[in-house]
Amino acid sequence: MDAAKELGTTCVSCHGDRRDKVSCSNAKWLGHDGSKVSHEVFAAVSQYLTGSDCSGGGGDGGGADQVTITKAEWNGDKHKLDLKATNLLDDQARLTATYRGHTYEMTYKADKDRWELKVDHVDYSDTVEVCSSLDGCTTHSVNKK
Repeated sequence: MDAAKELGTTCVSCHGDRRDKVSCSNAKWLGHDGSKVSHEVFAAVSQYLTGSDCSGGGGDGGGADQVTITKAEWNGDKHKLDLKATNLLDDQARLTATYRGHTYEMTYKADKDRWELKVDHVDYSDTVEVCSSLDGCTTHSVNKK
């Protein structure tokens, strides 16, 4: 297996050159093993870039996810919640938001590398919680617009 060739074709064709992010401790990279690329490609590229095949990480995404809410805004004129979040495992997990006692599925936007949700006709609450299907949650204050 030619790791340099795989890096230049498979990896770059999917999301550009992110070789600086490849690390045996990066959950996003570990999540590629067996899911986004074959284990053979994963191990070869890992060895080429880190000196290790990252085999200790396995193919399960590296464990628990980590969620970050990047925007939580409520528009009082429109009674609309606008929510954006990121997570370590991208679309390998599923994110849900809980707001005012209701749970909503968020949508992954691969081109923006984030999750989004807009909820119309909703009253204000001062906090929102976003959870990953792979064991990561966070709570954030909601800004009024």
